Amino acid sequence: MQFQGMVKPLDADRARMEKLKSQDKEAIATELRLELERQRISFVGIEPPLEEFSVIKSVPIELLTEASFMQAVDDTEFAEDLVIDTFRKELTRRSSQ
Repeated sequence: MQFQGMVKPLDADRARMEKLKSQDKEAIATELRLELERQRISFVGIEPPLEEFSVIKSVPIELLTEASFMQAVDDTEFAEDLVIDTFRKELTRRSSQ
């Protein structure tokens, strides 16, 4: 079973992203992917221009219990927060260079 969270940066953040050099955009995408990989969270669409992408947590159906279901929901929400915070941190850092 897969739990998916959609992430869409704010319009203001996307406007700031558009002003960056292509190498900075790619560096932000790479940082987002690395953070999710560290947490063992799958993702789709984390490529510039980063307009919308997904984070995915998988749980084997044979291991699914109420507790593992709730943990997967929490993990997905954590991944959404992680990617949003990392995106904004990297965007701020690269916008000020």
